[in-house]
Amino acid sequence: MNEMQLEQIALRAWPAPHIRPIGGWIAQFAYGHTRRANSVTALEWHTGDDLEQRIAEVERFYSEHGLPAVFRLTHGSQPAQLDAILAQRGYERRAGALVLQRSMTAGEPDLSQAAEPHDLPLATWISTFSRLHQSDPAEQIAHQQILAAIAMPRLNAAIMADDAPDQVAACAIAVLDGIHVGVFDVVTESTLRARGYGRRLMHGIMAWAARRGASHTYLQVVETNLPARRLYASLGFSEAYPYWYRVRI
Repeated sequence: MNEMQLEQIALRAWPAPHIRPIGGWIAQFAYGHTRRANSVTALEWHTGDDLEQRIAEVERFYSEHGLPAVFRLTHGSQPAQLDAILAQRGYERRAGALVLQRSMTAGEPDLSQAAEPHDLPLATWISTFSRLHQSDPAEQIAHQQILAAIAMPRLNAAIMADDAPDQVAACAIAVLDGIHVGVFDVVTESTLRARGYGRRLMHGIMAWAARRGASHTYLQVVETNLPARRLYASLGFSEAYPYWYRVRI
């Protein structure tokens, strides 16, 4: 599976409340909640398309919503020269993340290390995530709109602390799309980190997905988040590709 195929799967899994196809590009707007959900993904390009016109349309879309134009780019973004052209136009490069993936073979995941995740009501999960992540309360509405718009089977996953059954130790969102499961918004309670809850949560999510026919897991991780990267590497994830942003200044 190439970058653009995985990008299309991830776009379906994490839809913004407002989406506008612009040629073969997908522009998203989510009231400013996360850069990923407020950027354009350059999926396709056809001979004869007008690049200047396409970029201008993107800029108008975000201007209408009171935001700067943001492009989310990978090495597979189309056209191939888009990153260089945006740099020439004064778009500043900003850090993105790494997309990781893992195939699940027969007998996986290791259920002995899995915690059966609770599937929380959406409002409860949003409140829990915001507390663990220390998110701005003003972002909760936009975050909930994104999650409510997910059309595929979704697990609002949470596992509890061993010594406090009413306390959420870690949570995440899992979205099933055929054989693919995307994992988003993974967070562990700050006082419970490095105690194996993230590992147990991931095994539990993969077990949930495998029971429903999934054989491929993907997620995104910030490049500088070394503890998370070490965890995912130990779980068998490998880098599929990086992405970054170009932001109009």
